[in-house]
Amino acid sequence: MRPFLLRIALAAGVLFLLAGTNRATAQAYPFKEGIAAATQKAQDTLAKDAILVGGGTVGDLDFSGINLTFDLKTGNATAWVYLFYSPSLQKSLPIAVIKLLVIYQAIGIGEIPLPIPDGLTDTLNMDGPYINSKEMVKRLETDTAYQRFRQELPDAKPSFLSVAELGDFSELPIGFPTDQPIWSIFFTGEQDSTMTCFVGAKTGNAFCRRISGPTTAVPGSNIAGSDLGLAVLPNPANASLTVGVRLPEGKSLPADARMGLFNLRGEQVLNLTATLSQSNGMPVSFPTTALPSGNYYIRLHGQGIQPMTVPVAVEH
Repeated sequence: MRPFLLRIALAAGVLFLLAGTNRATAQAYPFKEGIAAATQKAQDTLAKDAILVGGGTVGDLDFSGINLTFDLKTGNATAWVYLFYSPSLQKSLPIAVIKLLVIYQAIGIGEIPLPIPDGLTDTLNMDGPYINSKEMVKRLETDTAYQRFRQELPDAKPSFLSVAELGDFSELPIGFPTDQPIWSIFFTGEQDSTMTCFVGAKTGNAFCRRISGPTTAVPGSNIAGSDLGLAVLPNPANASLTVGVRLPEGKSLPADARMGLFNLRGEQVLNLTATLSQSNGMPVSFPTTALPSGNYYIRLHGQGIQPMTVPVAVEH
């Protein structure tokens, strides 16, 4: 199961649907309300045996004047994408749905090449009391790390959120029941902290892991955040990863600049500081074959520069 790829597919689905849609009358709605329209579209477009295996949405995105949002208080989103799988065809198809007045408009996006996850073939169990997004957000609010995050960053919005039968998911804490659909909520951003949250759709277990605090400019900073860039390719990575640091003309990284690859527990799995210092401003590459598949992040920080964090996935 590749949750990172699922998030890419969901984002592409929402954009494809809304790019040519006038959403002046579009209404936000919770996850479960669009399933019937999406299922009918999947059975007509993909196959009669199409089953729902996952879903989700983007949390906050402005696309050509269209504002896609997810409300952390109500659990409503401007648009949802539902991922279907046909056992007979062994193919997947994402269906994007928006609500126009009282009509749910659905469209299949199978003609767009999307990196659909390989292992997402189990029927999404809809029996859990927290499978709907409006109940899920109420459970999310019970987590203390989430509460602190919202107090410090009340305007922060999730980048992506998704729900699926994840199975053995290494990013979950020990003891978190995995035999259920699990909501994954991802907060990322240059100015906002990076945090990942999970909510069990059946048991209601809620867990958030905060990776880093707010990234603010260091007093007397000689490199502004808007002038500093961190590129990571390819993403997802397989055998190797290349990291490039963009600096303003005439500037160089300070001697104490540090860079590392971290897992979502906040543990540094690769120290890239020596590689960075020897690069002389050129992109640096390092092997990832020894790393388990999963989600990580690159972090660059040091005196006089604004810390930067970039999520990255490793897949084998």
